[in-house]
Amino acid sequence: MIFYKQSQLLNFFIIINLLVLFGCTAKEDKNNYEIEHATTFIDYPTFQALMSQIPTLLDVNHYNFKDSSMGIDAIRIDERLSFGERQWITESGKLESPLKSTQETFFYENSDQSRLMIVTAGYTASFIGNDIVYYNVNSGYDINDELAEVNDVITISFQNLIFTVMQTSDNIEMEDTQAFVLALIEVLNGFTNS
Repeated sequence: MIFYKQSQLLNFFIIINLLVLFGCTAKEDKNNYEIEHATTFIDYPTFQALMSQIPTLLDVNHYNFKDSSMGIDAIRIDERLSFGERQWITESGKLESPLKSTQETFFYENSDQSRLMIVTAGYTASFIGNDIVYYNVNSGYDINDELAEVNDVITISFQNLIFTVMQTSDNIEMEDTQAFVLALIEVLNGFTNS
């Protein structure tokens, strides 16, 4: 009977040690990941510098830069839209001076003005990573095809930034949306490597 209890106790200690060992390893891996990626976090001044260069750096054949939201803009929102986090789309979530908007929008039109490409950028305080987040597919559903086929949307994340490229047109060219995203990725990679 004593042997049985010692065996149980030994198993208990082995399990506890394994849990502690794996727990510490997982925590160490998480900390290493956070440390490794902390150096790639884009701070707000860098975000602003990048945004100011987008109109000249983002160049896609047959599209011309038309306008942007750059400058003094403040968007007040219903706080519920931000899970109760903010009332303004600014760095602090409040109306502040100087104004530090965390979103910018850039408008491009093709040469015959039949397609509008809208590039939006959002600054977050959280590292997300570099990846495609969303690519809409509107065909094959029981929906109004005329409405579904007037836009094409791709969303990507880059470090702690979120970018959405949306094409609107009566004649969508998915290749154009993809070309914009690829050009944007080149700009982002070039900007952070310089």
